Amino acid sequence: MADFMNIVLLNGVLLLLNPLFYIVLAIVLLTGYRRIKNERRLFRIKLKDWSYEWKQSLFMTLIFTIVISAFTIYFQLVMTKYLLIMMMVLFISLFFIKTFSFLSAVYTIGLSYTLTFIAVTMMGELEQVNLLIEESFTVFIFIMALLIVEVVSVLFSNRNHLFSKKIKSNRGLTVGASQLKRGLLLPFVAYVPTEMIEPLIQWLPFIELPNHSYQLVIIPFLFGYQFTFVSYPFKKLRQDLIRSYAILLMTLSAVAMLSMFLQIEYIGIILIVLTIFGRELIVFLLRLKDRKGKSLYYPVKDGLKIIAVIEESTASEIGLKAGETILKVNGYSIRSEGQFYQYLREEVPFYKLYVQDMKGKERYLTCPRYEAEHHELGLLFASQ
Repeated sequence: MADFMNIVLLNGVLLLLNPLFYIVLAIVLLTGYRRIKNERRLFRIKLKDWSYEWKQSLFMTLIFTIVISAFTIYFQLVMTKYLLIMMMVLFISLFFIKTFSFLSAVYTIGLSYTLTFIAVTMMGELEQVNLLIEESFTVFIFIMALLIVEVVSVLFSNRNHLFSKKIKSNRGLTVGASQLKRGLLLPFVAYVPTEMIEPLIQWLPFIELPNHSYQLVIIPFLFGYQFTFVSYPFKKLRQDLIRSYAILLMTLSAVAMLSMFLQIEYIGIILIVLTIFGRELIVFLLRLKDRKGKSLYYPVKDGLKIIAVIEESTASEIGLKAGETILKVNGYSIRSEGQFYQYLREEVPFYKLYVQDMKGKERYLTCPRYEAEHHELGLLFASQ
């Protein structure tokens, strides 16, 4: 028991000494702040709290951390010194890019490995090159496992994981857009070179490889994805994403099994590169299809198009939904937000909204007179 506690304590110390931990922490803390700043600029109101991207996935984070760590221990995943340095460089780049689009493990692990392999080859580090080649297939399987995590995360995503924004259309109109965005703090355990943590090696589990010794430590890791769409209905987007991921996973698995029989040289590296190109192709095709469609949240001449409905707001309680159009208030046609809120404050016990959904069906909503501030209603509109 004492040895186990020593291992846990020393891993905690190593985690705090790892620069990657502070890079990951900075991205987590600043993500919400940047989003809220952007929301206030676009909508003059904060839509969701700063930790929303992460706290929605806490249970999933715990489950996947255990599963992925069990995987890395079983397959004895080795993270070389140069690979860890490249991961740090990549995460620092992501910190300045300010997007979740490249937080997929296909990029963070796949690109880190590919760039590390290119760098050590150019440096003439033959020992490191050979080690990376030996580990390439294990790294590929690890990326595949994290890609399955991504699929499961998309599968269990819902409208709570959507974030609203405004963008300029090709015609110069300001239209609403949605982002499917999730982030997971996903630390996992892996083996690192003994020389990196030599003062503490006597306490940590290790494995011996030819000419090398590796210790088992915690690697801080950030995982996520982001898809921005204008014309895609959410359920359709989720279905197409899952289908595309499934095709990619089956294709890569088939190539991997075929390579075992053909004994293709450098197959691990080839598969990693194919995985990167495969995911990029998925994103490209979905974006292309989205651009060809008509915006779901475009400004309209008659009425107000709803971009988003804030959770637990008055608008949410009365049943208004994003994508719907409010045509009339208390019998008055509306064409601006000013008119909308003006008619809501008429001296009547109830107000009646005439609403058209995304399929063109119309309905009435009747609710008590609204007297609070306009931003408390919880509606965001597309504007002309």
